[in-house]
This record gives sequence, C-alpha cells and structure tokens, in this order.
Amino acid sequence: MGFLDLVLRPLARSRSTVRYPRSPADAVRTRRTPVFQPERCTDDRACAAICPTAAISIESTAPGARTWALDYGKCIFCAECIRVCPSDAIAGTGAFELDANSRDGVVAPFALKEPARE
Repeated sequence: MGFLDLVLRPLARSRSTVRYPRSPADAVRTRRTPVFQPERCTDDRACAAICPTAAISIESTAPGARTWALDYGKCIFCAECIRVCPSDAIAGTGAFELDANSRDGVVAPFALKEPARE
C-alpha cells in the first residue's frame, strides 16, 4: 500500500456525521439521539456490537443484574444502535444539544434485571 492509498482511502468512505442543524426541525430530520428504554431490553447486545465508537457498554454486575451505559461523549449519533435493536429498546429523539458539567455527566447508566429464562 502506497502513500497515496493512505491519503485517499478516507475520502472514499461515506460520512457518518452531518452538519450542525440550523433549527430543531432540521435536527429531527438529520440526527437521532439514542435514548434507552430499559423495560424493553431483551439483552441481545446487538446495539453494543454495532456501535462504531464503543459508546454502548453492557456489563454483568452481579448474578441476576447487569448495567447498560451509553456514553454520549463517544457517540457520533449515527443511529445504527436504533436500527439494529430487535426489541426497540433504543429510541431516537431529535435532541441535539446535550451538555454536562463533568465527564460522568455524559454517560447515561441503567441498572437492568436479567431477562427471565424459560
């Protein structure tokens, strides 16, 4: 692979992000901020597997419990997690201005119960 290939390869990729919206109405059409709905989660972990920036983490914290977290600081709002979730546990909103006073403030954690086994 030559130097020219290294320089031109990123130009051939499709964009994952879009320009900053001019109004909230534009944000609804172009951005989809993921919001987790824990009561719908079936723990298939497709959202964490598809996330290109590893902004979603799911960890077992104790027997019968797990924690799901979305790090908005890592999220590029590509909406892939919304698209692949089979149980619609992740919804997309038009919110596009998110703020926090600390690094912990951009992480949305949820404690979940393990799904019932049959």
